[in-house]
Amino acid sequence: MAGKKHSVCATLVRVTLLTKGAESLSSKTRHTLCATLVWPRVGIASRAYARSVDLPGAERAYGAADWTDAILFKETLQPPTALELQLTVPLGDEKAAALLAAFAKAAVKRVADEVEDAVPLVGDLVAAPIDAFANLLAKQPDLALGRGLLPLAADADLAAGREVEVPLFAPRAITEQSNASRSRSAPPRKRTLVRAGEHVGAVVLRFDPAE
Repeated sequence: MAGKKHSVCATLVRVTLLTKGAESLSSKTRHTLCATLVWPRVGIASRAYARSVDLPGAERAYGAADWTDAILFKETLQPPTALELQLTVPLGDEKAAALLAAFAKAAVKRVADEVEDAVPLVGDLVAAPIDAFANLLAKQPDLALGRGLLPLAADADLAAGREVEVPLFAPRAITEQSNASRSRSAPPRKRTLVRAGEHVGAVVLRFDPAE
């Protein structure tokens, strides 16, 4: 039985990475975070949002001054539903912009099945009523770093002010190749940076009523 409809604004409270992967996280890195809502309400199969996430190190806490960067989505949700989060590996500015542009292109191509689904594409936050981002990652699996799922089964799960932590796990192993010595004839060695299924980070979200 479907619950009541909630007009929800989900904002980022904190993003934490537990693995350094192939790149140093002591300096600023840019990632893309996708939030896919599975059956957000009756009649809507899925809804996906993506935005850039800049991390000054292994963790970023969002304060009052970061509210424009912290908004992940504004949506009408009706339990039972679920939220899937996917975070990419560190991306250069050009790669991050290209990924968001590809997502935005997929969003423009979609056919809205109701007027309220005509979501504008603004800045580093884009939206679509389909799981376009997951399709993009399926074609570029080397971009995926972590994935997490948050069931939202009851009205209480969307209570105003509720904060929830979503653990992220590696959907695949991440490896790098390097020469064991300076000799050109030495075969490259593969080193595992992240194991499939490894806990690689977490995203803390807060749910508030959307204005």
